[in-house]
Amino acid sequence: MKRLGKELRGLSLYPYQDGGGCFVFSDTENSRFAMIERLPPHRYIGSFRIITGKYDRVTHSLDTALTPISLGKKYPTGLFVCQDELNEDGERQTYKLIHWDEIVHCFPDSLKIDLLVDPRKIGPHHKLP
Repeated sequence: MKRLGKELRGLSLYPYQDGGGCFVFSDTENSRFAMIERLPPHRYIGSFRIITGKYDRVTHSLDTALTPISLGKKYPTGLFVCQDELNEDGERQTYKLIHWDEIVHCFPDSLKIDLLVDPRKIGPHHKLP
């Protein structure tokens, strides 16, 4: 496993219909996001950074949120949200909204888009396959 920082925060889950999925969390020390498989043995999938380009670079993110639900035409494959502590233009912190498929395309052998799970319908009596 690639070395992770000591400060891991902002755990989010992207569930798959088959019970699998991935956890995404902030590696604040390294200004990146790491992913592990949901099911044991919780294999390390990889990590990524949000860099300058389409978005401004994300640094020292403390929070994440992730949904597998289609959010209409703007985010049809789900949405990853992360807090950005320092904006390049000197403005205060913001949140970056990232299309889930942009992240999936970086890890085609390990991640997928699964719009069949609705986490709003998963309750305490929900049984995973």
